[in-house]
Amino acid sequence: MFDVPDASTERMAPIRTWSFHGERNQQWEIKRVGEYYTISARHSGMCLDVINGYPANGTRVQQWPCYGGDAQLWKAEVHAVDRYGYSTFRLVDQGSGKCLEIPGGLQPHGAASRRSSPLPEDSARNLLLWLA
Repeated sequence: MFDVPDASTERMAPIRTWSFHGERNQQWEIKRVGEYYTISARHSGMCLDVINGYPANGTRVQQWPCYGGDAQLWKAEVHAVDRYGYSTFRLVDQGSGKCLEIPGGLQPHGAASRRSSPLPEDSARNLLLWLA
């Protein structure tokens, strides 16, 4: 579960993984902007943002006031469809075309989210969204 540590409302607060507790710092609002989306934390109203829009692999993401720039625009690309017709998606940022990932695969506590080049189909590192 994506989480803003300690429900921070500060600019530059990192986005990490954490066990689900259901508070507003784990709730995200998704708004369509053309072919892309902004993703904002419900507790702060700030957007999921690539730090300085930097294009290198491993660049971390943070919360930052929403301004709608390339570093805050995300596209959900179909990753795979299972035999029941359910799809998984990966989030790709508009600025560089890189995927949001959790280093080392899904970890329950404290893994900082970052971006990297899209990985092979069998990779567990890319963040995959399950949508019914």
